[in-house]
Parts: sequence; structure tokens; C-alpha cells
Amino acid sequence: MDAEQIIAMFGKLRLPAVKPKRLARALGIPSSEYGALQQSLRKLEEEGRLIRLSRNRYSLPESAAWQTVVGRIYFTDRNYTFVRREGKQEGEADIYISDGATADAMPGDTVLVQVKKGGAKRWRSGSLSGRVVRVLNRAPSLYVGTVRCLGRGYVVQAKRQDTSLTLSLRQEEMGRAKDGDKVVVEIVRAPGISRPAEARLVSLLGRAGELGTEEAALELELALPREFPENAEEQAELIPKRVDQQEIRRRADLRDLATVTIDPPDARDFDDAISVEEVCLGDGSETGYALCVHVADVSHYVEEKTPIDTEAAKRGNSYYLPEKAIPMLPARLTEEIACLSKGKTRLTVTVRMVFSKSGELKETKIFRSVIRSRARLTYDQVTQILASPDLSATVPGDADIAKMLFAAKELALSLRERRMERGGLELALPELSYIFDSHGSAFDLIRNRKEISHIIIEEFMLKANEEIAKFLSARRVPLIFRRHDDPQQKDLENLVNFAYSLDLRLKKKASRADLQQLLTSVEGKPLEYPVNYAILRSMKKAQYSAQWGSHYALALDEYTHFTSPIRRYPDLLTHRILCSVLDGRQKSQIKRDWSGRLDEIAKRCSQTEENAQKAEREFLKLRACFLMKGRVGEVFEGTIISVTEFGFFVQLDSPPVEGLVHISTLSGDSRSQRDRFTFDPSSLSLWARSGRKSYRVGQRVRVALESVDIEKRYIDFVLA
Repeated sequence: MDAEQIIAMFGKLRLPAVKPKRLARALGIPSSEYGALQQSLRKLEEEGRLIRLSRNRYSLPESAAWQTVVGRIYFTDRNYTFVRREGKQEGEADIYISDGATADAMPGDTVLVQVKKGGAKRWRSGSLSGRVVRVLNRAPSLYVGTVRCLGRGYVVQAKRQDTSLTLSLRQEEMGRAKDGDKVVVEIVRAPGISRPAEARLVSLLGRAGELGTEEAALELELALPREFPENAEEQAELIPKRVDQQEIRRRADLRDLATVTIDPPDARDFDDAISVEEVCLGDGSETGYALCVHVADVSHYVEEKTPIDTEAAKRGNSYYLPEKAIPMLPARLTEEIACLSKGKTRLTVTVRMVFSKSGELKETKIFRSVIRSRARLTYDQVTQILASPDLSATVPGDADIAKMLFAAKELALSLRERRMERGGLELALPELSYIFDSHGSAFDLIRNRKEISHIIIEEFMLKANEEIAKFLSARRVPLIFRRHDDPQQKDLENLVNFAYSLDLRLKKKASRADLQQLLTSVEGKPLEYPVNYAILRSMKKAQYSAQWGSHYALALDEYTHFTSPIRRYPDLLTHRILCSVLDGRQKSQIKRDWSGRLDEIAKRCSQTEENAQKAEREFLKLRACFLMKGRVGEVFEGTIISVTEFGFFVQLDSPPVEGLVHISTLSGDSRSQRDRFTFDPSSLSLWARSGRKSYRVGQRVRVALESVDIEKRYIDFVLA
């Protein structure tokens, strides 16, 4: 049967749904060809061009009464089912799937969902309700969970990413596992209307509640990358450790420059280094600074579509967890060949920028180079060096480095001042670091404040990335931009209302300068963290995009990522495109190579970046639970940092962990004392209807630790 003829007839009939027999009559198909029509309808259904409804009726995907959506299905720990649509917009609710409307979909599957237009029953969260029409793509069936004895049988309370569900486990499947064990299971039967999904035991991780077990389970739950494929490791082993002499002769030799790396003390992959020299400008009557940012030339070793490249593209970035890193590239590259280790000759791409003493850019050159790092410095070491008046005592045996660092400090502060003058934003959200004992157990959590050493590296890397973006954009070649779109007016209005609720001044149409002024006004005060957090939440997320876009927070028209090719795939691609230009390849050829591919790569890398950020947050929450589990009942001082309709989150002064004070705990004990609270989203506050109490962001509170749930990674407080 002609597929286009069938589709056209649906439009002519103008019916929301049609049975095959009605369609056969409309098309004038004899009974002898009815079987062929049914076969054609099934094929059109498989292709997604038609939808099969109940009672053997067919409909176009976008009929007058129905619309279809593609998304990923997930199950909550309260047995509710939702579908998160592809390309979900900010603020858009997920689609509720009622019992019996999931077809044979498994958690995480990509599904086609039918939603009725207008008058459709809405779920209480405000989302539309729908039904699964067909499974388009099956998700991995492995889950991690805890075994629980239930009557005469066993179940596994399982999780993976945003899905929680209970799986039945047969007695014969138990093996070595017992009640309270953490296990990996595979779903072998989808959940039904009146029965849970069924699973088989794959492996035993250990006892629930133990740190090693919970971290191994969390890695599996978040589907983090694990071992590299064998062919990628084999490729890495074939790369020579020594740099080829012929390759050195083809590059600018900068091994005599006073070059250093500056990184955290536990860093293993060094993909950027800096050199700063004082130079004469123009006719020699004025001096300035020549800054070289040297970035590991990973693209020289990792060619496109090789096993290492394929795996790096899949991972998108490295993952940094407490006491552990999951690298984007094999260790032989990450820690040896491409790593800018002290005293080793390494291949790099250098961005050399000449500035006046006030930070005005005079000249930029970009070229392949070879360097030898003279010192591996940490942020704390650099801060200590710059605090010492005695240059000769700061870096034993190398006073040139100390002199260079003082020049770097002056230049970085000038660059930062210029960035602030053009309207750049600088949020003060300190990173958290755990302090571990000799057994690897966390015994404290501290805030890391930004030091001068951080400012040096941040400003230099920002400038190098900016110059690479300008260089490639000027040549009109494809490029992955680092975009940060302007915030929505509604979000800025909410921020203004929030500021007024705290008696802080902010214009209704706040500019970047206004926001920075607000940040400056709360610096070093109790409101510093809540205000910084509120401004961050009012902004859109920075993302990778093959389409041009400005960077709001940096106040730049063009920006890209270039300086971390060991740990970010977009940076590696930027190197490849840049080197194509440096090699003199035709612009038309570069466009043919990349134009049709960068959109998908940019979207995937934005997603893997989000996954990495989520993993870091979840591991920190898990460590916080272990840090606090023995302190139930203790009283702490803290600040309300976020308020929701179900309570408010408090960050303790020390240790700076976060936990929830649930709204149900705010009422008095007796009926006469009880008060009901209402959430005000404009001021991010909870108000008692009696008017006697209120809780808002920035408010100081005393709380007692009520409970710690390690499996759910929850910390709950009550007011003390």
C-alpha cells in the first residue's frame, strides 16, 4: 500500500482516530488487500508517522485532539511515573503517566507519549497527563539498590539517576545477598498495573551504610564512566613517551622561559602553564607585560575517530569526586605524555599576549610551541610567595619564578579591574573541601575562599579563551562557543523582589553593573552567600553551542573553551579547529569537516557537563551525611540559604553542610500553639498565617540535627 496515500487520507477524513476498516472503505480497498493495509499501518506506526490507540484505532501524531511528545520515562520512590520531554524548556513540567498507561516501558526508556490537547486531565503539579504509545529506545537495565526482606520474599529498593522503584527478587536469586546488602540487579520484567518490576541479582557491592559501598553504588546509580575500552588503552600504550625531535624543530622552542603550573595540591593532570615577562612597548619608552598561556597540545596525540577520541567524546569531560577523579583520557596521556609536568619537555599551543601595565591588550600571537615547566606550584604556595617580602626565600634556587609571580599578580589584578569595568560579574560562592584522616574518613569540611593565586589563573585563562574565540570567529570557521544567555526578565524581577525583602536596593531593570554592586554590598556579611546563590539561580546555565552567542556573566561577545583539553572535550575540538587554521587549511574545507557535526557535539557536551556537576554535588552530599551521622541531637548555628513551599534549607557555620528544616516541624506542639505557614515565592520566605513568625533567606537560626539518611543523602534539622 502507498504510505503517502494513507497519510493523506487521514487528513481528508478529519477524524481524531480511524479504524482500519473505515480507512479501507475510504480508500476503496477490497477485502483481498485488507491484510496489506494492516501491514502498512503497522509499518507507519513503527516509523512514528501514525499512532495506534486503544480499540485498534489509528491517529496522526499531531491530530486535532492529540499531540505526541518524545521523552524519557522515570519512576519516583512514591510509585508515580513521569516523562521528561526531549529539549525540555526551563519551567516546563514533566508529563504524568497514570497507572496502566506505561505500556511496557522500563525506567529510563525513551518513549513516545500521547497527550490530549485542551481539557486534558492535569496532574496536581500542573503537568499534563498522558499515556505511553511506544518505546523508542531501551535504557540500560542495570540498577543499584538495597535488599529488603518483605514477608517471605525479598525486594530491592533501587535507584538510577532520577528514577526510584521497588523490584521484586525471587528467593532463588538471592545468592550471597541478604537483607541490608547493596546489590546490582538487572530488570527482567517491566512493572505492571498491580505488580512491581522483577529483577535478577548481578553482583553484590557490600553492606548498605558503609562509605565504600555507598560510593560504589552512587557511581553506578549515576551511570558514571568506568574503565576505558581495551582498544583505547592499547592506543595510549603505543604513544611514545619521549617527544619527537623533528616535532620540536617545527615549533617555537620556549623551554628557557620561566614557566610554571599552578593547581590544587591533589591535581594530577596539568594542562595549562603560564609565563610572564616584563617587556618594552612601542619605541621602548614604556614597559608592559608579555603573558604566555601554554596549553597541552592534546590534539597532536589524540586524532579524530580513534578509540581514545571516541571514548573522550562519549565522556565529554573528566569527573572530579572526593579523593578520586574519573578522567576523560587514559592515564598515560592525562598523567604522563600530555601532562605539563615539572622538568619534562612537552608539546603545547601558546597564546602570547602583550599588555600595557594597565592591562590594555596590545598584541596577540597564537602558535605551536614546546615548553619545560620549571615548577609545579599549588595555589597556597603562590599565595604564600606573594605574601613574602623576600624574593630569594620564596622559591629556593629560582628567584626568577618569584619575580615572575609578582609580575603575574600585577597583570591579573589589572585584567580583573578591566573585566569589572566592562560589566563582568563575579560571584562569591566558595568551594567546599573535605579534610580526611589517615584512614580516608572525612572529619571536617571547610570553605575555600578565592585567593590571589586563583585570580591569577582565572584571569589568564579567561583572556586566553577570549582571544582564541576572537581569532577563530574573525576567520569565520565553525566553532563551539561557550554561551551564557541573558537572564529572563521574569527571573530578574523575582530577584528584585527578593532583594527588597532583605532591605537591599536593586533597580527593577537591573544591569550587570547593578548586580555586581549588590554583590559588593553584601561582601563579608551574613547575606553574602544567600544573595550570591539567589543571583546564580536567576541566571541561565552556561552551555556549549555551535551557534554564536554572547557570554552574559563575562560581558563578552565571543567566548570559547580552549585551556583544558585534557579534561574537556570541547577544548580538544577547539584545538583541532585552531590547528587546522594554523596549518593553513582552506576555510571551505574546515567548514565541510565540522559544520554539520558541532551542534550535536555541543549538546552532548553540555549534558555530560551537567552530569559531572550533579555527580560532584551528590558525592559531597554523601560525604556530608557520613560527616554528620554521629552528631544527631547536637545544636548548630547557621543561615537560611533557600526557602521552598515544603520548608527551608540551612547552611551551618561549621561544618558548612546543608540540611532541611521541614515545614511540618515549624508548628507548635499543642493544637492552640499550632500555626500554618504559607510560602511567598516573591520574597523567598515562609509566613505564619497568624503573622507571629516568618522565615526568610539570610535569616540566622539555631538548629538541632534531627536525622541523617545516608541512602537518600538527606540531612534534616529542627529549630532549636
